[in-house]
Amino acid sequence: MAFTNHPGIIDYKGKAYFFYHTHALSGGEGFKRSVSLEQFEYNADGTIPMLLPTQEGVKESVAALNPYKRVEAETIAWSEGLKTKSDHEVGIYVTHIQNGDFLKVRSVDFGQGARRFSASVASVSKGGSIEIRLGAVDGTLLGVCEVENTGGWQNWKTVSSKIKKTKGVHDVYLVFKGSEDQLFNFDWWQFVDAQSFPFQNPDLSSEERAKDLISRLTVEEKAALLCDQSEAIPRLGIDRFNWWSEALHGYANNDDVTVFPQPIGMAASFNDELLFRIFDATSDEARALYHESQRRGEENRRF
Repeated sequence: MAFTNHPGIIDYKGKAYFFYHTHALSGGEGFKRSVSLEQFEYNADGTIPMLLPTQEGVKESVAALNPYKRVEAETIAWSEGLKTKSDHEVGIYVTHIQNGDFLKVRSVDFGQGARRFSASVASVSKGGSIEIRLGAVDGTLLGVCEVENTGGWQNWKTVSSKIKKTKGVHDVYLVFKGSEDQLFNFDWWQFVDAQSFPFQNPDLSSEERAKDLISRLTVEEKAALLCDQSEAIPRLGIDRFNWWSEALHGYANNDDVTVFPQPIGMAASFNDELLFRIFDATSDEARALYHESQRRGEENRRF
């Protein structure tokens, strides 16, 4: 414990908690203190028992955390190597992130399953990545969210990635990886659950699915989807996508693909059935290569 520990007691939801200062993280420097917390039970006569400081602190969470609502990055049960700062736009955020740093969030309730992870980040370096793991720094890997240069340390951008579907309550570790001294700033994170929308139902007609999707998009999102490279829309489970592939005579600019004659040459055949077969084959090849790129974690190839 620090030589001054400024203790305090809070009774919350039928349980008692003792707050105090410790200098363990600073190696004994009394004025570089951090807040610690122990759960305890009062003696039968209402007095406070003898309490010994522990590194574990509270062992049982007051309640599970809902990851489907935006979680501030500074929501931390334990971390290594990280700092926090604040500004007038986003408030408090996590910074000074270097390769190998991590934060732990306890008792995250995945419910019936999550399928995506999203985060708000900012960087002027090469960026890095966020590994989403369960139970430990080297625990089960759910997915990896890539972070690129956003053009400024306060130029915030939402990035997302697919994760393995996970159910139940788990401790989540966000492990940061990269090659530069400071990788990126980190403001918030959120999971998207495994619920499905009507536009994702293959049993509905294309028209029904399109109408449902359009009804859920904002004007800004609709405009963004008109670009050849569209950013992810995590709340709807829509991935970042690079639409640039003319596909006029095959699936262009994607490694070894089948190339057909130029459209003017195919049109000169005056053979509707042949053209249908050509573009049916092109769409099959595009779909196969798309799923292969997804398995390799390549989320922004041209399709």
